[in-house]
Amino acid sequence: MKLKYVLALFFIIVLPTVKGYWKLEVDKGFGNKNNSYVWSMRVFKGFVYVGTLNISDGGQLYRSKDLKNWELIFSAPSPSDRGFRSMICWNNWLYFTSLNLKTGAKIWRTDGEIVEKVFDFKDIDPTCIAIRRFTVFKNFLYFGAANILKGAQIWRTKNGIDWELIISNGFGDVENVDVSEIVANNEIILAGTFNLKGAQIWISENGTNWEKSVSSGFNSPSNIAIWSSIFWKNKFYISTLNSETGAQLWCSKDGWNWEVIVSQGFNNINNAYLWSMCPYMNCLFIGTLNLETGAELWKLYEDNSYQKVIQYGFGNKANYGFRVLTNFNNLLLIGTANPEFGCQIWSFDNKIPTAKFYSYPQNIRRGESFQIDLVIKNKGSPAQVELYLEAIIDSNIYFISPFPFFPSFQKEQYFYELSLPENFYYQFTPLFEFNVPYEFKLTTPLEIEWLSIF
Repeated sequence: MKLKYVLALFFIIVLPTVKGYWKLEVDKGFGNKNNSYVWSMRVFKGFVYVGTLNISDGGQLYRSKDLKNWELIFSAPSPSDRGFRSMICWNNWLYFTSLNLKTGAKIWRTDGEIVEKVFDFKDIDPTCIAIRRFTVFKNFLYFGAANILKGAQIWRTKNGIDWELIISNGFGDVENVDVSEIVANNEIILAGTFNLKGAQIWISENGTNWEKSVSSGFNSPSNIAIWSSIFWKNKFYISTLNSETGAQLWCSKDGWNWEVIVSQGFNNINNAYLWSMCPYMNCLFIGTLNLETGAELWKLYEDNSYQKVIQYGFGNKANYGFRVLTNFNNLLLIGTANPEFGCQIWSFDNKIPTAKFYSYPQNIRRGESFQIDLVIKNKGSPAQVELYLEAIIDSNIYFISPFPFFPSFQKEQYFYELSLPENFYYQFTPLFEFNVPYEFKLTTPLEIEWLSIF
């Protein structure tokens, strides 16, 4: 394996809060830019399954065992089935839903060999157009359905074939147009709604009798929906959709008493959604939607402190949302929303790769330091850039963190001393190559004159 390390100039995209590396696994919508979102993603029987949003061709379902070889195993039978929005593994089946604005949402399932339809609103109520979330509670599989005319619904099944309507007419309020989130632990099940007058949360101990826990968007009507949820570390965490003052994150042990953890979109009101949440490395990782500057990734610690990990959509503003997060083979996977170029999937490995190579002109050993002498000709005012290490292994691109960070170049010459990780070998050549990614646009022209180590 040939290992090449490249120093690159780029806008600030990764912050030094997580050790490991990121790798781009899927680009340009699996080769079909109409696959604009990774809309759902689950691990099932050793594969990671990915459902896409594709408003041109209809949703597609892919799977892979190694993140290199992807198999298209199912395509929506009609373009009106625009995408596969939600997934859950239950009783040796993978269930997934399709959005259909014409004939109503559907539920499909696969055992890895066959794909079959097990529920179709076309035969019941075609105005139920979407199913956004599943959950399992006391041996039943539940889902919430959107209906903008008659109010949201909740259904459940005990066998995956026969379905029972539990809630209709938006809990008696037709302005609850969607059960946008549904989540449970062993004792209670919670349903969060989409309501333009402010989201609501309802609680049940048996799945049939429900009580309202939260109304009017936590007394903030601009919190119009509960938009992601998880039960983690013995607490419920739910986020709100808020395009006015930024998304919020709330937590509760019992579903009745709530504490706000994050407000104003992590102090960036353009983070209108906290779109996805996933435990990894004993933290809760949270992906945002940000239409202005690109998606962000944050990690929440058990004490409810938090840090930013990724910003600017991996340096691609068109990645405006980190739609789905999941764990696969000890990796954290991020599926993006990118209608401009097609969705992407990125992986994060918290184990820095090791390789034994000899450097030239000298060996740089583990734990040692070296100094970079960087000379830049600045043709305009100082530009804010970041210098980072990029590893190219068998044509795959990795970003190695933590990265040396330069707030700005105020002078032509800058020195930086980098301590190498204890478990990582670097191979250097006398001169580095500068690689400028295609999405990098300089408003202040910079010219690289030379680079060396000594």
